[in-house]
Amino acid sequence: MKKTIVSLSLAGLLCVPFAYSQQYLEEKTSSDPRETQQKWDAIRKEYSQAMWDLRERKPQQQVIEKFDALFQKGAIIETFDDEVLETAILYQAYEVAKFLLTKGADPNGFRSHGKPLKIATRFGKHEAITILMQHGAKPLKPEEAAQLRLTFAAGTGKLNAIKTELANGAGIDSRDTLDHETALVEAAQWGHTEAVKLLLQVGAYPKQTG
Repeated sequence: MKKTIVSLSLAGLLCVPFAYSQQYLEEKTSSDPRETQQKWDAIRKEYSQAMWDLRERKPQQQVIEKFDALFQKGAIIETFDDEVLETAILYQAYEVAKFLLTKGADPNGFRSHGKPLKIATRFGKHEAITILMQHGAKPLKPEEAAQLRLTFAAGTGKLNAIKTELANGAGIDSRDTLDHETALVEAAQWGHTEAVKLLLQVGAYPKQTG
């Protein structure tokens, strides 16, 4: 199915991926262009509202029904942008995530960089990791996963978790593959002085920048 990608931004609140389907392109050439545009502008607004409901933690079945109605009208997920799937993971809307994966969301993320799985790993969303793997996500290397967990532990001041991930192979001065930050920078940016002290004690280079 061919598609034309459109980036949305409503009142500066959201910027969500949206793709016009072949149905839209055919309607535009075979019927009144203004009517077709009005119809698809309405679909874009509904799409943004569904995203808003997802972020507002509305009941998952309600969100699924809104997305399903959009797909039936011809909207499709742009598989080169993970925002919809990432949002479902971050907000632990796992039924929505499963539904989106069945409708074409890419478990391997933007240009196969694995972003959804990296997000799930970094923030400890274990159920999301399982769901993504079941739908074909490529597993992360153990040291990459440890690095993601290390920067999150540092950014949240969890001293025991920092020690655990260093033991699991995370590099003390390495940058993670999601935000490209080091553990020391994360700890300092979020004001976790004990974590900063610990990282310096175990050998972190003190003159780091974000």
